[in-house]
Amino acid sequence: MGVAAKTHWDIDWVDRETDWEIEWVDRETLKSSRAENRAGLHRHRDHDRDPSRTRRERASPRPAREPRHDPTGGNKASSSDALGEAHPALETASPDSIRAATLTGIRWGVVARVGIETASFLSMIVLARLVSPADFGHAATALAIVAIANGMTVESFGTPLVQRKEVSRAHIETSLFLSLASGLLLSCLVYFLAPLSTDVFGEKTVSLIQLASPAFFAVSLSAIPQALQQRRLNFRTTSVIQLASLAVGLSASVGLALLGMGARAVVLGQVLILFAAAVMFVVVTPLVVPRWHRRESRQLAGFGSQTTLSSLLFSAYSNVDYVVVSAQLGARATGYYWRAFQIGGVYQGKISQIMLSLALPVYSRTRDLSDMRRVRRRIVQVHAAVIFPLLATYVVVAPVVVPIVFGKAWIPTVVPSQILAFAGMVFALGTGGAAVTVAAGRPGVALANNAVSLCAYFAVVFAFARDGLTVLCLAIVALNTIGYLGTYYVVFDRMLGIPMRQLGEEVAPALLSLIPLFACAIPVAQLLTAASTPPVLWVAAVGSTAIVAYTASVWLFFPRTRADLALMVTHVFRGRRAPASDSP
Repeated sequence: MGVAAKTHWDIDWVDRETDWEIEWVDRETLKSSRAENRAGLHRHRDHDRDPSRTRRERASPRPAREPRHDPTGGNKASSSDALGEAHPALETASPDSIRAATLTGIRWGVVARVGIETASFLSMIVLARLVSPADFGHAATALAIVAIANGMTVESFGTPLVQRKEVSRAHIETSLFLSLASGLLLSCLVYFLAPLSTDVFGEKTVSLIQLASPAFFAVSLSAIPQALQQRRLNFRTTSVIQLASLAVGLSASVGLALLGMGARAVVLGQVLILFAAAVMFVVVTPLVVPRWHRRESRQLAGFGSQTTLSSLLFSAYSNVDYVVVSAQLGARATGYYWRAFQIGGVYQGKISQIMLSLALPVYSRTRDLSDMRRVRRRIVQVHAAVIFPLLATYVVVAPVVVPIVFGKAWIPTVVPSQILAFAGMVFALGTGGAAVTVAAGRPGVALANNAVSLCAYFAVVFAFARDGLTVLCLAIVALNTIGYLGTYYVVFDRMLGIPMRQLGEEVAPALLSLIPLFACAIPVAQLLTAASTPPVLWVAAVGSTAIVAYTASVWLFFPRTRADLALMVTHVFRGRRAPASDSP
């Protein structure tokens, strides 16, 4: 089957039984060269027919044709030529360089993500024993501000630079100017307007919101450098910076928690992560002086305004439940709910982040919607095959593993987190969906979908939160399942031509393989519980049984998924030798 990706270069995936080979074809440059030839021919004809020239001048030799663009290292012609030396992000890399960057991107993404999540998990274990559930409940609302800042500013001015086929120096200067100005403005607004919500959340939560307000400015510093690194497919740099900045922030959180700072330690750690990442991105990325350009700002605003609002709506959708639960049930219940959602719904997103970081750059380089559909089907299928068994295994071992890992104070989290693990499976399927619509040049679709999702989610949380966490979590699972099916039909099927039957192909291997997982793991768990097996051995035995049963099912009954997983593991842990070339 053929899959392709292109903005400047085409990626042809050729499925040879159980492996993929990659052929790089310089089609964009070929089209550009043809366009230049046609334009040159018209210029020469007009030159010959110019009535203002004498007969001798018309009989003189034609002007020399401009040299063709060099696909291996020349700069792409743009309005930046008049602005001085070309920025590295404007350079067109060679096919071999892009091939090497794409293959190593997954490998570096996985390695960095393993390090990031290992550090995050260990720090959360420590913080769960140093910070009370009530303090985590107070911090949850402030952390929502950090999440909104992280998504809103990047999507506003970073995503348009990644998505555009051609970017000039003026685009970079304008994006940087708008990013810094908006980040500073939003930080000030949040800080000075937060006291207005004191009657709803209380003074402690409001002070934490003010503490989180600099997050907008921190993200505005890193948004454009990060986008330029992604545009050059330099995933290794972004992965290393994410890992290093996380180490700085988490170390600060644990240290401050040991000093007894409680919720403030959690919030400050997250803000420091953003500032550390900003400093590192600025250091490694050649930047320009921020300037305002009217024409470029209009071009960026046409696309960026929709992605900004879409990201804002999605961030609100992802965090509005914490705000509602805090207002209706108080800080302690919010702490339990926050922990349950982190385990069941958010932790899977840590793995999904690998795919999400690659989704927009790769989808934006597909040749057409048909190629994008084929790329998406295989990505989602492999993604579900990785996420589903992890969440299903947690459902089985949660009653024992939560007290071991987080302490007995967090036992009320067990049942809500088990329920939300099924919501996490739905979230995993939806990961990267917005990237498909954005890459297809239809950010308004993602905007409308996020608006509808936010309204429905707020209504459900507001209606069911008063009935307790268990009822609320069941309602959330039902809402997200129905919502995903509706989104798939309206957006993917009706608008993008991805039929509903493809959903079955994407989900079937992972979903059907959960049957033997539960059938084997639950009886083993019951037998070991009756035998009073020590908790650590109990978790190891039950977890191993679940994973082995799932893996055997995929291996025996779904050879295509097995081959794709094997290929992913090969690229991550062994890799392929890419042709020597300059780094993109």
